[in-house]
Amino acid sequence: MSSESLQSSQTPSQLDSSAEIARLKRRLAASQEEVRELTEGKHKKPPSTVTLGRGIRRLVSLYNSLDDLLQAADDRNNAEDEEDGNIQLTQEAMEKQQEYCTMTESRFASFKILLQTLPAVGKAIEDPNVDIDTYLTQLQKGANDARSDDVRRIKEEVALWLNSEYAPNPPLNVKCRSDRGRQNELTARLLCPIEYDWGDEKIRDGIRAGTININEDYFLRCFYPHGKGDPDNVEKGFLRSGLLVKTYSNIFISPSSSESFDDEDENGAVRKKTRLNIESQKKATKSNVATILGMEGRVTPRSIAYAAVLLAFNLTDASHWVEVYNCFDYRALYALIVDFFEAPAGREAKKRSNDLLKWWSRQIFPHHTGASSNTRKSRNKLAAQRAACEKGSLA
Repeated sequence: MSSESLQSSQTPSQLDSSAEIARLKRRLAASQEEVRELTEGKHKKPPSTVTLGRGIRRLVSLYNSLDDLLQAADDRNNAEDEEDGNIQLTQEAMEKQQEYCTMTESRFASFKILLQTLPAVGKAIEDPNVDIDTYLTQLQKGANDARSDDVRRIKEEVALWLNSEYAPNPPLNVKCRSDRGRQNELTARLLCPIEYDWGDEKIRDGIRAGTININEDYFLRCFYPHGKGDPDNVEKGFLRSGLLVKTYSNIFISPSSSESFDDEDENGAVRKKTRLNIESQKKATKSNVATILGMEGRVTPRSIAYAAVLLAFNLTDASHWVEVYNCFDYRALYALIVDFFEAPAGREAKKRSNDLLKWWSRQIFPHHTGASSNTRKSRNKLAAQRAACEKGSLA
């Protein structure tokens, strides 16, 4: 029997039911397609302003407020439009002006990184329809919330790592920093600058009593492999410790990824040779912090400085987050590490800092680095082949 005959033999109610079933099937297929597209990210919802702000402390500036950064940009623009003339300043006034200019330049550098890292922020600032005060408040909330989350998590992870590696007795409290700091042998040694031998009782007593001032010495043992550095060559091994790499990986990749690193020798942390399921690894890294922040397989200077400050701070017995603790300025530590990469003194220093950044990227993004290089080679080869084909067809 033909479909026409079958259709003519059906009652009106049967025809309505068939049409309804067909319509429901079409809706189901459309819904399944929509779910598939959403799953693949084709209609990915843009992040909220608070969520967008979570990358600011990690990649832009750990300490400066957004108001400070915008003010620095305004000051920079105003300074370019003004002429000082022949105004005579006292020596003290000149020093204050120079200090202010240096601070403004530093903040302006952060402002430029902000626009590069989060282009949506630049667009919002220029948009007259955006309530800029509310917008900045939401961004700032996201920035500070992310920092608080990271400080709390690294506080716990540091205790777990040290308890596992050194088995202190009693073990460090995971939930509280009160048993850390200079009174604890293990954490005090890691907070001791490489210039001093923590094994020397007189040195230990002097540091704890404050007669030996280490408050402006930022080359701490926790930044060196096995806590050992060369005072005559502070750059050797600096920022290569397994503890620091673990901290960074925990923040930007995942808590489980931090277990992949160990100190091997004075050259720094290395990955353990473990069998990895490539497919599960790809799934795990799709939504990690580094991917969400668009780091594209590159470790940045300010992200290293961020991780270094969080590590050093969580070795102390501070009860809450502060910029200065026990007269040690963590803001200055952050600035020193940023300048180490962004303002090296000379060509050789720049090469060393660039080499260190490459080392970091290989440690944190080993698969991305190789894949991106192979992808570029493949694309170049494909482009060359296409160009040759087009040339041949034209001929």
